[in-house]
Amino acid sequence: MDCPKCHSHYQKETNIPLLLIKCGHTLCNTCATALFSGASITCPECNCESSVSAVSALPKNMALLSISPQAKLKAANLKVDAEAVVSCNAHRKKVEAFCFDDLALLCIDCILVDGHKAHDISSIPQAYDKERERLEKSFEAASKLETTLLTNLENLEAFKHELHLKADEKRDAITSIFREIISTINERENFLKQNIANILEKEESNLHKLEKSIQDHLDHIKSFKESIVDMQSESSCKLLSKAKARKELIAKANAAAPSVSLNVSFGEVKRENELGVLWKMLCPSTVSKQGSKFHNGTASYNNKKTDKVSTFINHRLPRDTGRQIRRRAVAWHHQRRNRGQVKRQ
Repeated sequence: MDCPKCHSHYQKETNIPLLLIKCGHTLCNTCATALFSGASITCPECNCESSVSAVSALPKNMALLSISPQAKLKAANLKVDAEAVVSCNAHRKKVEAFCFDDLALLCIDCILVDGHKAHDISSIPQAYDKERERLEKSFEAASKLETTLLTNLENLEAFKHELHLKADEKRDAITSIFREIISTINERENFLKQNIANILEKEESNLHKLEKSIQDHLDHIKSFKESIVDMQSESSCKLLSKAKARKELIAKANAAAPSVSLNVSFGEVKRENELGVLWKMLCPSTVSKQGSKFHNGTASYNNKKTDKVSTFINHRLPRDTGRQIRRRAVAWHHQRRNRGQVKRQ
């Protein structure tokens, strides 16, 4: 028999049949565990609730466990009824044998007339025993395969869970990396904006001082103009008595006007430069190694460039190039040396 919930065969080690005390129906231990809730189990067949403290407290249905595979096959109508008489459909005669080549029941005429004589033929009882043995072996193999498949299914669930954990771990790592990148970008952005704010504050302070200087100069000019107007009504002695004060006022009024310059630079911000700065901020160790490598490479290149002409001249040309090529090279070297472009060795 099978479990009414999952339709799995009852076995001694897996899918153990457990008896529900209140209604008498049977469930496998896996389904009983799934249905256990609040110290009770609801029967899937009659919806009757059986109170139980734990699934392990339910008794095993030993009667179902004692049923052998052979008895199950017999219960499935695989047993031959000896009293029943089966006739051949072709000749309407009693069936006497079974052909394993064509998997057909045969009468005597089928054997002699219809070409089954050379086939694998057995009597009905022998064929029944062979077929039953084949079915029993197939049943055992299917049961083992079922256990293997269930184990594989559990392994797949575990693998799926591990897969999700690894995906979450990678997502967290990506989030952490990009948070760091975004934080660095925001830091650089705030730095550039603060630099602009500092320049703006400094320039505004300078403009305020310049504005005050111009306003003071205008006040001196205004005072000087008022002094000129008052001079018209002053006597000679009074006018001369104010000569020193007017001299100082004239000097202030006619002082050079302060220049107003609008050449203010907030610095140039280029995309390529900022990408390079961000790269240095994000990967300082990599940039340091590359810089050292570049510096060493540049020095080596300069040394090679300095000795390039000398190496070309001192290198012994193959004889098959001809004397004319050698003479031209030597002449070119002397010409460069006379111009001071190549040091004497």
